[in-house]
Order: sequence, then C-alpha cells, then structure tokens
Amino acid sequence: MKSLFFMLCLVVAGNMQVAAQHKTSRNKTHKVVIQLTSGDTLAWKGAVKNITHMFDTWGDKAIIELVAHGSGVEFLVIGKSTQEQKISELAAKGVKFYACENSLKDRKLSGENVLRSASTVPSGVVEVVTKEEAGWSYLKAGF
Repeated sequence: MKSLFFMLCLVVAGNMQVAAQHKTSRNKTHKVVIQLTSGDTLAWKGAVKNITHMFDTWGDKAIIELVAHGSGVEFLVIGKSTQEQKISELAAKGVKFYACENSLKDRKLSGENVLRSASTVPSGVVEVVTKEEAGWSYLKAGF
C-alpha cells in the first residue's frame, strides 16, 4: 500500500512539474526560424498552419521568421504563391517572410517578384544558420 501511495505521489508531482513548465513556456518569448525548401503547395499550407498554431498558443510571445529558398522560394513569389492572403495576415501579426536572393536569381527573378508582405535575404541558408547560432529554434517545413 505504501508503494502504491508513493507511486501516486510521484505521478501527481510529475504532472505538476509538466503543468508548471507549460505555464512558463507560455510566458517565455519563443524565437523560431522556419526553413522552407519545398515547392509543394501542401508543404506551403502546412507551414502557414504551423505558424498559425504557434500564434494561437503563444500570442505576442512568438517571434517567427520563415526563410524560403530553393524550390520553396516560389511560396513568396507573386503569381506563384497559393498562400498570399495567409502570408499577408501573418505578416500583419509580425511574422517575417524572407525569400533567398540566390534562389530568385537561379529562377531569373528579383526582389520585385516577391510578395509585398515579404522581403529578401542574400542567402537563405546563411539566414537560417545565423538564427540557429543566435539560439533560435529551428523548424523544417515540408518534405
């Protein structure tokens, strides 16, 4: 009986610790860099949903940046993106969207071809690595 009581106390204490960590997590500022390299529109939709869910959970405690390069750069290209409205809404909430200038050049495009709610960076991979080195959490979008 004593061992059952002891086990029950451990379970309750563990649950209290998880709840405390979850509460602390909600009060912490979360910095997330998302790398998008896929040209698949389902991956684009998934990236937008992930960002939306982070904002639903963390609110203004979320600092989120999506970097699109390689085939993923078309996510941010006028006339190619299937998520322009959602990108605009998320940008209004403070999400930063960046298209890789190297990937744009490979496709014979420039910054003028990028959605108004996005910007460019010289190198998408350098941007992602720099954020990781600065302690940002990393999330890979797509396949």
